[in-house]
Amino acid sequence: MKLRLSARLIGLFLLFGLGPLVVTSIMINSQAGEALRRVSFEKMVTATHLQSDQIELYFHERRNELTALSLNRVLIQSFDIFHELFHQFVKTNKKIGSPEWVAALDSGLAAWLEKRIALTGYHDLLLIDEDGHVVYSVARESDLGENVQIGNLKESPLGQVFAKARQGLAMQDFMPYAPSKGEFAAFIGAPVLKEGRVVGVVALQLPTEPVDKMLRERAGLGESEEIYMVGKLNGVTSYRSNRSIKEAKIGQKKSDEWIEKALNGESGHAIKTGSTGRRELVSYAPLDLPGLNWAIIGTRDADEAFAEVDNLHRFVWMLGMALAVVVAIVGWLFARSIGRPLSGAVNVITTSATQIAASINEQERIAAQQAASVNQTNTTMDELGASAKQSAEQADSAANGARLALELAQQGMERVEETLGSIEGAKERVAAIAQQILRLSEQTGQIRDITGLVSDFANETKMLAMNAAVEAVRAGEHGKGFSVLAVETRKLADESKRSAGRINGLVGEIQKATNATVMATEEGSKTMEQGILVARRTSEAFQSVAESISSAAESSQQISMNVRQQAVAIRQVVDAMQTINIGAKENASGIAQIKTGIGTLNDAARMLKDLV
Repeated sequence: MKLRLSARLIGLFLLFGLGPLVVTSIMINSQAGEALRRVSFEKMVTATHLQSDQIELYFHERRNELTALSLNRVLIQSFDIFHELFHQFVKTNKKIGSPEWVAALDSGLAAWLEKRIALTGYHDLLLIDEDGHVVYSVARESDLGENVQIGNLKESPLGQVFAKARQGLAMQDFMPYAPSKGEFAAFIGAPVLKEGRVVGVVALQLPTEPVDKMLRERAGLGESEEIYMVGKLNGVTSYRSNRSIKEAKIGQKKSDEWIEKALNGESGHAIKTGSTGRRELVSYAPLDLPGLNWAIIGTRDADEAFAEVDNLHRFVWMLGMALAVVVAIVGWLFARSIGRPLSGAVNVITTSATQIAASINEQERIAAQQAASVNQTNTTMDELGASAKQSAEQADSAANGARLALELAQQGMERVEETLGSIEGAKERVAAIAQQILRLSEQTGQIRDITGLVSDFANETKMLAMNAAVEAVRAGEHGKGFSVLAVETRKLADESKRSAGRINGLVGEIQKATNATVMATEEGSKTMEQGILVARRTSEAFQSVAESISSAAESSQQISMNVRQQAVAIRQVVDAMQTINIGAKENASGIAQIKTGIGTLNDAARMLKDLV
């Protein structure tokens, strides 16, 4: 929400006019409030300490009185008389405390003791002999005549103070006491000495009324303020005085953090949450009472205690509001006096700012169109540069492929030359084999001729054998040997002929195989000649391919160099376009800033117009 000049001036007047005053008021208010809080605490602490001093003085006086009383000759004389009377009645089985016993008392001594009790306000005075018998009691309750050392009263406050007082002055805290109708009773005792020997104990039963009367004294206290006593006995914390504002009785359990601190010997003050949920001031301190663990506690409602602080706060805020109204009126009058002259100047500024803004809008539109065109051209050049870069990479890849193909072609040519050499070697070996086969064929022919000669020789031998046989027959007995020789010779000739026939058969087969080998060798020779021709043609083809691949590789390298040069040129163009684009953007940004400034000026003018 926009504020008019008058409102802002009023705010400034309030800020600079009331600011220091508010800060000063807050500081003074805080310090004064803290001082009043301290005063409230100190007032309650002082009241608590005053009550504490009265309580301690009261018990100190009781101790002094009992000490003086235990040394009094009249008391010692009374103790002897009453002790002797007690034992006389016990021996004769007469009742202690009966009218006969009262009549037998020394009326003067009894009257003196009763008067002392009446003057000091004690509830009772008791005389106890060294065996624990209560030989005399002013109040003459049921404890008269009892033995507090071995009887039912051994654990009572009277029995406990008797046990302690035989060693010296002693006090026993409040406890329920049956002879006093179960009311809480506290005792103070002192030894009775005769010729330096303890012959008994004198005990005073302390009433609760004097202490309650002192604590109920409300002079200088607030409406909700009260002071009470607490004590701890046998680990239990309870009241040692009655409370009037918050109902509570002696012996009722009561404990919290501050009570325990006081019973532990600490003193101080704090703010706590009471049993009703309201904040309370609490002051606590221990009581210096020998033989008793007592403390005194003071409480007061925090709202009542800090009422003066709240009143001071309300006064300061009301004063601040009144001053704010006065300053606001002055600011409004001042704003009205300076607002009118500004109105005309603001109208002029508004008109001029509107005209400049229209011109700047037109320039911004043209600059935006230029920036868009440059940006589109830059994008196109980027795409062209990317394409040129890709073409250069592809040309490099093609050149590398051509170089690899050239290397493979050269390797192929080398393999073809090696193959051609191998075929030539094989051809020569085949020719040598053919020569060997021809030579074998000739030798086979020679074997055939020899076999023919052997066959002819066998035939002639056979003929000779036949002739020999004929001659042997002719010779008769003398020719039998020749006949046998002729038979064997004929067999040998037949066998030779058959062997020659078999040799001829084998030679024929060898001749056939040789002829077939010669024919195969001739065919292999022809095939090798054709392989040599094909290998030579393949070598020539590889040579042509290598020359073509070499030419293609040179062309690819040239293309790659040209594409790289184009990419460099495109990159330069792209850089130039980017520079132009940056300039266009800076120009547009400058125009936008001018437009913003004009808009701000226009807004300021309108704001001034609205304010005025």
